[in-house]
Amino acid sequence: MKCELFDSGKFFVGVNYWASNAGIDMWTQWDEKVVIRDLDLLIESNIRVIRMFPLWSEFQPIKNQFAGNHSKRDISIDDMPKPHTVEAAAGIDPIMISRLDRFLDLCLERGIQVMIGLMTGWMSGKLYVPRALEHANIYTDPTALKWQQKYVKYMVNRYKDHEALVAWDIGNECNCMDVTDDPDCAYTWSALITNAIKAEDKLHPVISGMHGLNPNGVWRPQDQGEITDVLCTHPYPAFTEHCETDEVNRMKSANHAVAESLYYRGLGGKPCFAEEINTLGPMFANQKLIAANADMALFGLWAHDCNGFMWWCACNQSALNNIPYDWCALERELALINADGSHIPALDSMTDFSKFIERFGKPLPRRKADAVCILVKNQDSWGVAYGTFLLAKQAGIELEFAFHDQEIPEAEAYFMPSLSLYGEPTKHLQNELLRRVRENGATLYISMDGGMMSEFPQVTGFELVSRSVATAVKEVTFEGDTLHLRPHYEMKLKALTAEVLASDQFGQPVFGVQKIGKGKVYFCNAPIEYTAVTTPSFVDGVNHEEYHKLYRAMGIGKSKAASKCSPYIGLTEHIEDENVRYALVINYLPEIATEDIKLNGFAADSIDSVRGDATFTATADGIKVTLAPNSGAVVKLTKK
Repeated sequence: MKCELFDSGKFFVGVNYWASNAGIDMWTQWDEKVVIRDLDLLIESNIRVIRMFPLWSEFQPIKNQFAGNHSKRDISIDDMPKPHTVEAAAGIDPIMISRLDRFLDLCLERGIQVMIGLMTGWMSGKLYVPRALEHANIYTDPTALKWQQKYVKYMVNRYKDHEALVAWDIGNECNCMDVTDDPDCAYTWSALITNAIKAEDKLHPVISGMHGLNPNGVWRPQDQGEITDVLCTHPYPAFTEHCETDEVNRMKSANHAVAESLYYRGLGGKPCFAEEINTLGPMFANQKLIAANADMALFGLWAHDCNGFMWWCACNQSALNNIPYDWCALERELALINADGSHIPALDSMTDFSKFIERFGKPLPRRKADAVCILVKNQDSWGVAYGTFLLAKQAGIELEFAFHDQEIPEAEAYFMPSLSLYGEPTKHLQNELLRRVRENGATLYISMDGGMMSEFPQVTGFELVSRSVATAVKEVTFEGDTLHLRPHYEMKLKALTAEVLASDQFGQPVFGVQKIGKGKVYFCNAPIEYTAVTTPSFVDGVNHEEYHKLYRAMGIGKSKAASKCSPYIGLTEHIEDENVRYALVINYLPEIATEDIKLNGFAADSIDSVRGDATFTATADGIKVTLAPNSGAVVKLTKK
């Protein structure tokens, strides 16, 4: 591929762009002076990557022409005979094209790299479909598919050699343009558009551009990963299940973009970045907290090799009265730059982080992962993935994700969390994981939400005595803490070959382990991951409980050079070579934090943070790091 933005270890900071004078109507209300001002303000803030949108209904303004008896005779862009031009053959408005030509030239003059969202027929709550196709199903109607291909091929052929172009985006959240309940339809439409792009341009990568993918749904990350080159997330808390439960400057909210991007990347098998990110404006948090969320998301995405952070959007639209801004207050105040040229603090976060990355000066080695979390059919896979990620992060365990029908990467440990009724591992997956436990010494963790599993006693070391709908909360004392577990099913167990590590108030086993060959299988008799993600303020708030201690007790990830104690500190390890590693430390608390980091065979060489406000001092077995609220730092480690 021509583009290097999505190479492992690279990271960029960018924005989604509509002109400040007109928003979505920027092409019909084209004002070059405004665009120049906008772009210059972005460059002044060190923003050099933008995603922009040729609005489909304006760039291909085709309409039906009818004869007598309401019979359709032709499709054209106006009431004049079609000229013999390539634009007319594709239904393209040459005036819009001339404006896009100029826009890309302006970006090139300023060193701005541009992602073009081709099929922009949906934007900010309104459809922008050409008049000729308003009553057609965009995904299935033959006429609609014909004109979409004409449009895409024309646009790609015209701009594929423009030096400002860095990538193609299928379009803005194209899974919102129409309705289908057929995954094969979603697959076929995505493949048709992607193949039309690649027929004209084999060098630039194609980005999915989709929002809200679900491995058990219609629009699936595994399908988008097969079809496109790059996946993306749009991690808006209000539009993503389980994500509007905590304040934006708390640990759960800070990890939304990271967890969702890793989830897509693992299931889709392609690079993934946060293509649209915003906490959704001043009715969700004040500007100080919004900036704090941005600080943590920027550092977290970089630490987890999620290649970029793009804010929605560049310019404030609160003064606009046109639809959809007239309809929706949410869309008016999401911008970095205000009408008077001033900006919100989140832009300072982005500018500072962009300069920090430049100062670091090289690709960040990929983080050392400890375990693979395997999601199965018929479960709330995103909720389970998010909850597992949060508990693992608190316990110092670094996860990747996979779906049950994929080839599972080799790992030190495997998680099959919160297995629900009819959500179960296949027999061949179960056998393969047990083989890795038995022969490779791997650790397997299983937790139950009423799930099914064959050979349950052989796998877990427990016999199921009886099963019923749960009527009581389980109280468990573990490592000095009282945990309240909330299973949906009461599964009474009898220990056979398992060692019971924790029991409830009735003496029933809740957490245990049995050795199988060289490895171990841990079993938790409650869906702690699902409870963690569905309970507001659970991770670090008023409803917090120390569930992560069950994870920490398994001893996963102990071979790393650096380890931490606090559940509210994130720590990732990145191996440059046998002598140099980097420890990336994130403070998820809204106050100054000091953390003792133990080092094994390495010593701290230096520390750097976005604003230079992190320090460390040596201790007997490592270092003591002090971090500003909601911030991160990178510590260079050298072998002793």
